[in-house]
This record gives sequence, structure tokens and C-alpha cells, in this order.
Amino acid sequence: MKKILCVIVAILFLASTCEASFIGRGGIGKKAFESGKLNSYDLNVTHELDWSGGNVIYVPLSGDIETYVNNASAGDTLILASGTYTITDDIDIDKSINIVGQGVEATTINCATSSKNVFDIAASDVRIADLYIFKNTGGGGTGINTSRDLDDIYIENVKIQLSASNDDCINIYSSNVTIRDCHCFSGSSVIGTQNYGIYFYNDSSSTQSATVTCYNTYSFGRGLTGGNGFTVYNNNDANTLTMTLYDCYGESTIGAGASSTSVTTNNSTINIYGGKYNGLTYDLIQTGTNTLNVYGATLEDGTTSGTITYDGQVVTEDLYVDDDTVLNDDVEWRGGNVWYLTADGNIETAISSAAAGDTIILAAGTYTITDDIDVGKKVSVIGQGQGITIIDCSTAAKNAFDLAASDVRISNLSITMDGGSVDTGINVQTDLTGIVIENVDVTMSSAAGARYGILSRGSDVVLRDCKFIATSSDDMAYAFYAYNGSGTGINSTMDCFECYGEATGGATQANGFNVYNANDANTVHMNLYNCTGVANSGTASDAAFQVGSVTTSNASGSAYNCTFDGADYDVNCAVAGNTLYVSGSTLVNTKINATGTVDFGTNDAWSTWTSTLTWNTANPESGAADVLSTTGRYKVANGICYFSIYITWDDGENSTGLATATLPITPKDTNTYPPCSVSYYVDPNNTVGMVLVDATTPAGLIGAVAPTFTDGNVGGLRISGFYEI
Repeated sequence: MKKILCVIVAILFLASTCEASFIGRGGIGKKAFESGKLNSYDLNVTHELDWSGGNVIYVPLSGDIETYVNNASAGDTLILASGTYTITDDIDIDKSINIVGQGVEATTINCATSSKNVFDIAASDVRIADLYIFKNTGGGGTGINTSRDLDDIYIENVKIQLSASNDDCINIYSSNVTIRDCHCFSGSSVIGTQNYGIYFYNDSSSTQSATVTCYNTYSFGRGLTGGNGFTVYNNNDANTLTMTLYDCYGESTIGAGASSTSVTTNNSTINIYGGKYNGLTYDLIQTGTNTLNVYGATLEDGTTSGTITYDGQVVTEDLYVDDDTVLNDDVEWRGGNVWYLTADGNIETAISSAAAGDTIILAAGTYTITDDIDVGKKVSVIGQGQGITIIDCSTAAKNAFDLAASDVRISNLSITMDGGSVDTGINVQTDLTGIVIENVDVTMSSAAGARYGILSRGSDVVLRDCKFIATSSDDMAYAFYAYNGSGTGINSTMDCFECYGEATGGATQANGFNVYNANDANTVHMNLYNCTGVANSGTASDAAFQVGSVTTSNASGSAYNCTFDGADYDVNCAVAGNTLYVSGSTLVNTKINATGTVDFGTNDAWSTWTSTLTWNTANPESGAADVLSTTGRYKVANGICYFSIYITWDDGENSTGLATATLPITPKDTNTYPPCSVSYYVDPNNTVGMVLVDATTPAGLIGAVAPTFTDGNVGGLRISGFYEI
């Protein structure tokens, strides 16, 4: 069923082995906190707990982990001790719980029996973190195994080492899983064996499409006859499997680096962002018509097989470098104390009282502030989640967070602001590094003055899974803004992964994402991965993604697999000499300003086609001839056809409007396409009608309801949209 040598994915990352982790003491369960006071646990932490519910239960070394699982309730957290737990059977997990050790160098689970899974997960909403799994007996088992069709499985800071035959470190069966900062090694020299690091698969019994997302993870797989680091294998025509790898490093000394494969269809996809790949046979393998997209990765041997989509963009050393170093947001947050702050406590006071390296856990609820929260030291500030922990500021001209130190992390919270008069959700001061913002949303209601969701003033910032909405009633609005001013002393980069930026400005301009350089001596760059930008104020300078500078070519931006929807421009490279690189992305309105250079790469070329047009009554005329056809342009990416048609005429002839126009490729169906973007030009009597993709006819047509084009008037019609093929 599963182990097919030439269809495997191997990708490796030299992940840091995080240690020292959790909060709690044997027998304490929950701890009462005095209102408004800071409290500290003795033990260090790496990750935040879900403090919103459930008990905290300590499992001594003499305890049986599965017995504690059976006795726990959904939502509970089991804290494992330092030392080694020896098991002889699977640890079955059939409820939503957290199992957390003291770190990969402190808590070990040793499996002493062959053909066993150390953890066998049969429930959604399970988290395993901060421990080491070791097994060298027998074969045919896994370190962590999931049952079919689960959701919200999290594996974090886990090291797995297996040396028996036919063992997989992590085996994922059509389930949605997130893996962070893990180290997986499975190797055997027994004849006929196949060992895999992380193996993601489905079969005919699977009922859902599934996604695995890995961050900063090392995965190695090697048997004597087969083995790979990361594997995606689809054996179900009805569902898709997608694996996305951020800054992972993969290796196999028998198989390949990465491969996307399935039995009969093109329903397996791997998206790779950064990292390094090294396979004995090939660094990367794609089979059949499955998809393997690579952005900014290093191929150790430069060997590939199949069709690999590689954007060819040279990635700067600020983000990825050679050898064993990857993404530069690997800030060390291990160590330090953990403080819990009740919702009526003062966050800035907590930060002032904390030491560098400490973590401050915010409660569920709303923290109301009237002044900046100044962060002048290396700390982590962590809430209970977006919409659960809220920081609300109604005072004008304030920053919710004002960061003045490197290596600061803000995560798992919401910020609401309605003060106006030049206010900012997160302000990052000059020349800082190691700033990480994760799972944060900022909502700025309409108010006067310039508004910034985040403003980075020449610092290195990484943002993941953030949603920023900035609105101004009379001035500029920027959701994500990377700025380099005269006082900046470093070349700076803002990296955004799976972020959403929306801006609405009143009088000047609005940008979902903006990078701007006012310093000739240094550069500023913004990278967007799987992001969405929206700018919808209708003013004269609205762009979903904009790059600009004062005098030089020292501002640049790159977008990979993004979507941009701007009222004036989807993308705008506003100044000559600057560069905006766009790869695999959707421009909703196909509106581009290229005063500078907008580079769509070799994989984003548009093709032309001749569309045959029909009109309801009469035909507009161009010269002496009726307009019956026109040339449009289109491109296909990831199964989506993007198209645009532009028509002009000298005489509207009282035509009652366009009825149909043939498309370049027949649509798959009519279920999921939004109305096309339609614009009429010149003729003042024209109003925008509605145009829809229509697949009910064999040719695949656009059905249009349009107004009368005035007899004797010059006019024009532009239609753009997209549909599945």
C-alpha cells in the first residue's frame, strides 16, 4: 500500500532540539492566582499552555502514561517528568488532551517491544510536545501514529529516533496535522526494509482531504531498499493531500529528497518554502501529474526527476543561507520564568518586572490600555488565542505594542484600536532582529489620522498567521508596513507567512502590504508567502502590494502564491529602479503599475487567445466592421484559468450589450466562481452589468447582462476573472 521507492518525499531540517519546557508540579493541578499580581512557576517553558480549560496532571516516572490518559478528561494536560518512561505497548490516545514533557533532553519514552506505536492517536485536538521518543527493538511500528480523518493534531519540539526495520517516525493517515521544531530520524540497514521520517498518506477509506504543515523540521528516512524524509502518497481519487514545508531540511541516503505522488490522479501536492534537500537518488521527485512547488530552497546535489515548479528567484542571505542555517527567526526562547497575568493586570508592569528570556502568559479576556505597552527586553507575550485574549486601546496616537528590543515574540491574541491620530497596532523600532509575531489579529476601526497594523522601522520581522485591518477616515492606511528611514543602520526584511492585510484609507492611500525605503545606505525587502492583500478605499493610490522608495533602487518585494485585490492596483512598483517579484499569485483585477520592475517569473507568462463575441441586439463597430471577436489573454496555474478581455469600439450602435464570449479553456463547472470584474469605459451612459462564467454550453461561455451602448459613442469593455478547469 504505502512504501513505493520512487514516489516518496524526503526532506530534512536540522532542527534545534528544544529543551526545558513545561509548567506544573506533581499533584498541584490548577493554581489559584491573586488578582492583578504576577505569579511564576519554578519550571521553565518553551510553549504556551491552553489555560482556558482542563486540569493539569503530573505523571511520575513510575506511572503508566496510558492509564493517566484513560483517567483524564478531554481538555486536560498531562505533564511528564524528567527521566525515562519504558513502555511495552502503544500509548492509545482517544480523547483531546495535551501530553507535554520537560524537553527533548529531559523526558524520554523508550519502547522496548517490536511492532508497536509509541503514541497511537485516535482523537482530534491532540498535542504532543517537548519529549524524546526512542525505539530500537523489532520493526513495523511508529513513533507517532494517527488514525484516519482527524483534525488539529499538533506535534511540537519532539525528537524521534528509530533504528529498527520498517519503522516510521510519524505516520499520518489522512489527518490535518501541524509539526513544529521536530527532529525525526528513522534508519535501518536490514535487507528489505523501508524506513520513513514523516509519512502522509490516504486510501479508499479516507473521507476528507487533509493538510500537513511542517515548520523548521528535520526528517530523515533510510532502509536498505527504500526510505525518505517526507512522504506524500495518495491512494484515493476522491480526496487531496497537501503538505506544506517551511524551512525544513530533508535527507535520504537511499531514496529521494522530496516527491509528490498518487495512484491515478493529480491529487497530491507539496509546497516547499526555503530549506535544504538532499537525496541519494534525487533531491526532489515528482511523479505523474501531481504537484511539487519549490520556492527559494537549496538542492544539495541539484538533481530532480519529474516536473518541479521552481521559481528560480535568488533568495537573500537575510532569509536563507547555505550550510546548516535556515530561517533567521529561530530565536531561543528556552529558559526563563513563566508568568501568568490575570485580565485585570497591567501588561507593561509585568514586562518591566520580568527578566530577559521570560514568558508572560495572558489570560482569556480583555486588557484595556490607554498608553503604549513598551517592550524593552527579550520576552515572549502569549495570549490564549485570537478573539480570546484581547488588547483594546481607544486612546489616540498610541501603539498597542512598542517594541524596542530584539528577540521579542508576540502571539495568540487580538488587538483592537479606535483612537486614530497616527496609531499603530505593533510598532517595531529601528535596527532590531529576531522579532516574531504569530497568530495575531489587529483591527483598527475608522478614525482620523494615519493607521498602521504593523510598522517596522528598519528591523527584521517575521509574521505568521496574522490578520491586520487598518482603516482611516481621512489619511493613510497600511496593514503591513516595512519602512527604512534615515536613522536605520541595517538592511532589513519583513517575512510574512499566510497573513491577511486589508487597508481602507480616506484621503491619501491604502495598502494591504507596503515596503518603502527613505534611506539610500540600506535596503528593505518584504517576502510574502501564501498571503492575501486588499486595498479598497477607492482613492487614487490604493494597491494591495506596493513597493516604493525616495530616490534609489533599494526597496524590493517578493510574493509567492498570494492573492492581491487593489482598488487602483493589485500590485504597484511605484518608483523606477525598485523591484516587485510575483510568482504563482492571483491578481484579482489584473491591475498593475510597473513604474519600477514587476517580474512575474518564467512560470507566470500570459498567453493570448481569440474570443468570439455575440451581442444581444446589433453590434458595436470598430471602423467599418462589426466587432465579432477580440484578443484576450490568459494563464493557467494550479488548475485555475485567469483571463482578461479588452474591447473598444468607435460606435456603440445602440447594442444592448455583450451576450456571450468564448473562453480559452472550458470551465469545469459553475459552482464556485465569483462574478467577473467588469468595467465600461468612455461612454457615460454605460453602467456596470454582471458577467458570470457559464459552463452549461459545450464551448464554455461567459454569460453577460449589459446595458445599451449608445449609438455614435466611443466605448470600451473590459472583463477579467478566473475559473476552475
